[in-house]
Amino acid sequence: MKLQNCGKLEIRQSPIEGFGVFATAPIKAGEVLEEVPFVLFPRYTNFSKALFDFLKDSKWMSDKEKHLDNLRLNLKFKDPEKYYFKWFPQHHIDGEPSMFTVLPLGFGPIYNSSNTRNNAGWQMKESTFLFRAEKDIQPDEEVRTFYGYFLGNDGTIFACDNVFNFALDSEEGSNRLKIIRFGEITSFEASKQNPFFLRVQQLFSVAKDGLVIKRIALAQNNGNEIAASDIPDNLPLTLMYQKLADARAHTSPFVKIGVEYINKTDDKVYSEPLIFKK
Repeated sequence: MKLQNCGKLEIRQSPIEGFGVFATAPIKAGEVLEEVPFVLFPRYTNFSKALFDFLKDSKWMSDKEKHLDNLRLNLKFKDPEKYYFKWFPQHHIDGEPSMFTVLPLGFGPIYNSSNTRNNAGWQMKESTFLFRAEKDIQPDEEVRTFYGYFLGNDGTIFACDNVFNFALDSEEGSNRLKIIRFGEITSFEASKQNPFFLRVQQLFSVAKDGLVIKRIALAQNNGNEIAASDIPDNLPLTLMYQKLADARAHTSPFVKIGVEYINKTDDKVYSEPLIFKK
């Protein structure tokens, strides 16, 4: 069995972060970038990370171990979680999907991630990872894919479902929403019947340059708001995601997310509250 490879990629210093993968020749949309084996981590690796974090915050971990972990951070080595992908096997247990941590080889973990501006996608086959161009990629252009989670401006990781699946990037002084992304296929399928996501998609079709979140409010069943926060321009992306995550985790039954957009047809600014029912 010979794995596919386009032979048009190389590693360089990236303006996004650290190293990245760049095209050395034109790559057409749909072309396979590379097919590589992957490492499937056992489930207990997820538990060991949680256990380490718990022990680090308690008195059970030695100062030496804490020092060694701080040394890794001070040397600017990224958290290994930023290199992982997620795999959901077809075999469910008790009707629920299971998730495994996966590390593709080759250039796999070197591709930089973008919340919205990606030009490559991936799929898992039986024993290999397949990366494919989703758009035409020009020479010297960096290849960017989506790992299944969102990143803040400081590298903080946010699970898609925890932030209303909003893929945000900072543009022109604001955090713009241009696409909805899902970390799990089950969430994607459920979204097709959700009025909240259907309305967001409708707004995408008429908005000139995406949606800007201007307000987040928590509401009761009777519609009364119990807390609200206006979103200032230039709010760091991590703080924007944290506000969304806090609203999603709150016990209130509804979240109102006020968005603003420019209509393609008349160039006028419109605003609308999107109502998310938990």
